[in-house]
Amino acid sequence: MYCSNCGAEIKGKGKFCPNCGTEVKETKKEEVAKKKTVTEPEKKVEVVTEKKGEGLGTASMIIGIISIILSIFLNVLILLIPIVGLILGIVNKANGGKKISGIVLNIISIVLSIFIFIFFLFLGVSLFSSIIETGFSSNPVAGKYNCSGFSGQGPSKNYIVRLELNNDKSFLWGKYGDVSRNYVRGSYTYVDLYKKNAAGNYSYYTVNLDGDVFYQNGIKQSEPYGSTYEFGITKDHGKKQGIMMNTKTYNMYYCFEE
Repeated sequence: MYCSNCGAEIKGKGKFCPNCGTEVKETKKEEVAKKKTVTEPEKKVEVVTEKKGEGLGTASMIIGIISIILSIFLNVLILLIPIVGLILGIVNKANGGKKISGIVLNIISIVLSIFIFIFFLFLGVSLFSSIIETGFSSNPVAGKYNCSGFSGQGPSKNYIVRLELNNDKSFLWGKYGDVSRNYVRGSYTYVDLYKKNAAGNYSYYTVNLDGDVFYQNGIKQSEPYGSTYEFGITKDHGKKQGIMMNTKTYNMYYCFEE
């Protein structure tokens, strides 16, 4: 006779199993063996469940790696992908390196995507502000200026020259307050001299004026007009200002953008 609980052989007619203490019920050895066989499939199911969990961990890890690579180029546009990868890693029942790696990689991808998005957002705002400030032009000398005489003691109080350097490279140079009778119109070019003053706040350019239309006291002049200036420009509250010097006559003007 055998114990129905542990399967140990029981000799004699005892009421309790000497091995596990279970009350003796007459059971054949074949029935005990059959009972053990029935429980084996349950163990196999647990193994299958663990393998499924490992699959989720692997998927989470792979998604994390791909997301980090894509976040560099697409940042928040792929934000949903690492979120899905993070969820797969969290719900993964199997514990192990793949699960932890998946969770960490997807968190890095989410943080990286947000950081890059914020970086490019600030970069775009700065670029847009710069464009607005320069009047949607990369031309560093363009502007409409009112200019006064300038000497060693500083600028005079009265404007004497009106200067317009337009974005299309056309210009107007005329007597302040009387540009209908005394003016020159034409085209200009400029050259960046790549130099600054000692304080580093003035940038210097050569500006060449080539006049097509030249009037003095309302009379059109037949001789051509041309002059070259060195223009040192800075900015004050978003407006350009600077000193212009005629390279031939050395006449100097202090000009303020209106």
